[in-house]
Amino acid sequence: MKTMYFLLLALIFSPINIYSQSHILKSPDQSSEFKITVGEKIEYEVWYNGTRILGNSVFGLQFSQAPYFGQNLSVIHHENKTVNDTWEPVVGSFQKVLNHYNELTIDVQEDKYPERRVKIAIRVYNDGIAFRYQIPDSWNRFLPNYQDVDRLMLLDEMTSFRFSSNH
Repeated sequence: MKTMYFLLLALIFSPINIYSQSHILKSPDQSSEFKITVGEKIEYEVWYNGTRILGNSVFGLQFSQAPYFGQNLSVIHHENKTVNDTWEPVVGSFQKVLNHYNELTIDVQEDKYPERRVKIAIRVYNDGIAFRYQIPDSWNRFLPNYQDVDRLMLLDEMTSFRFSSNH
């Protein structure tokens, strides 16, 4: 009976955010893995051949005209796709370049006012990863005197890269 109460208390006071949503994206050859967790903050990890390369890294953006973006978020939509094609560079030693990756695009939104949205597009290749933020035009309504503002001023990209060891 004491064990049951202890487990119940541990569950209640656990720091785990039950509202966190995780998505895992792997490279076409399955050697690389990108895991993103959205909740209290946006965290990600990168694995290569079963070894964690980046861990507990955080996404975030700080603008001069708006509050910090990167806390208390939810995934409102996600979409996966695979691309496998080639392209021809203008210069370089290769006539064709292989463009083969898996992509995850997630729409995240703040849980509380001002409920801004951002898309994060993540690509995992066999030999690397890439990500980008896509900020919609609707952000202009969150800016003071938005009629006079034609662009956001990014003060700091708060994205961290926490390597698990000396790579």
